[in-house]
Amino acid sequence: MSATILVIDDDPAMRRYIKTALEREGYDVLEAADGVEGMALKRARGVNLIIVDIFMPEKDGLETIIELRAESPDCPILAMSGGGSMGEMSFLDYSRQFGARELLRKPFKPADLLAAVSRLLTPGAAC
Repeated sequence: MSATILVIDDDPAMRRYIKTALEREGYDVLEAADGVEGMALKRARGVNLIIVDIFMPEKDGLETIIELRAESPDCPILAMSGGGSMGEMSFLDYSRQFGARELLRKPFKPADLLAAVSRLLTPGAAC
């Protein structure tokens, strides 16, 4: 059985890019356009890994990561962002403090995405 990965990003082109790379490797991929939709999908379907963008409408990535950690402390989370900072730290760096285990800066190559996913998907990983 292949792992199910939830991709939460408000950019349809980015979701398609990630979905294509992951499906080529045999993963099942679910998509959500923001944190509200993503959390509902996670609760309804159950997943093995969540990939979340930091900047989104409705519920941003940091809020989503905090909520995920409260509900599923062991859930593997990969955060991604194209930029933005507060003080000396980027929002992507903050996402690690809130519970993301891997970080990807946009734009990234499919190989970088697959390597991060491989590091996160340990046997029994679930959200």
